[in-house]
Amino acid sequence: MARKLRICFTAPFIYPLFNPENETSFGGWEVRMALIAKELARREKFDVTMVVADHGQPHIEKRAGVVLYSWEGRAIWNIPSPDERFGDQKNGSKPAEPFSARLRRRFNQLRLSLIRSSLTGQVGDYGITPDMISIYSEVDADIYIVPGNSEFSTEVAFYCQQRGKRYVFLAGSDMDYSPEYKLHPEKQDIYGVSYFLKTYAIESADAHIVQNEQQASLLKNGYDRTCTVIKNPIDLHRKFPRDAAKGILLWVGKSDEVVKRPSLILELARQLPQFKLVMIMPCVNDEIHSKLLEEANELSNVTLLEYVPFKQIESYFASAYLHLN
Repeated sequence: MARKLRICFTAPFIYPLFNPENETSFGGWEVRMALIAKELARREKFDVTMVVADHGQPHIEKRAGVVLYSWEGRAIWNIPSPDERFGDQKNGSKPAEPFSARLRRRFNQLRLSLIRSSLTGQVGDYGITPDMISIYSEVDADIYIVPGNSEFSTEVAFYCQQRGKRYVFLAGSDMDYSPEYKLHPEKQDIYGVSYFLKTYAIESADAHIVQNEQQASLLKNGYDRTCTVIKNPIDLHRKFPRDAAKGILLWVGKSDEVVKRPSLILELARQLPQFKLVMIMPCVNDEIHSKLLEEANELSNVTLLEYVPFKQIESYFASAYLHLN
């Protein structure tokens, strides 16, 4: 029997889509990645792994056919450390780990220490440190896939070049292929990521997968690269009946004023007091989130929910008269 192809996805925020008990935030990229990964895992030709943030879960666990590796030692934006979320009530430590797991972890640490020195380096002025890439050696996949264009894309591209692995760039939005990245490498995006790093991730990829023809055109015109168009997957089996009788206006997004701009929805609510608005807004910025909560509480026509499990979210879309995006 032929060896299965080993595929590794990097998706720090995806864990709640595999473990519903975890209530940290996730977005559209994560939903798309989870659907793709679970489907590939159901097929006999692939071993599918996922690098996720460390929430205090076992370092390696299998859910829905996908092997999940927690990214221990890597601080992930807006995800509390395991000690903050899962500490023991008496001494603040994590729950005791089984001996077999400790032994396996120690073996992996020793093995990875032998290769770390040859993998660290720089992309421009961006330093690649062991904690950024050693997890990929532990996974030991054939193909590494990262959604979007971020520092994670740069790190995986660097690792794959060093180790002779394959890196697939999975486009998350049109912005991933902005021609400005190549034209102005000295600039940074709204999250502080250098345009040079974004160009490096695009040009270093062995293959590109995009969502639509617009992204294919941006990639070809800006970077002279070809791609495969795979539209976003969707579950066509509707779980909730369509019912807009409640007449609510629905907005779903994170407390991010740079991109999602929830304050605009609150302003709309002030100008349209005759409409009921429901906002589903996971927290990604404590200061902005608290401010928006206070403002929403002052508006009688706004209901703000901070978390809704993925399995329940469609009921809100089904009951909305209008979806604000």
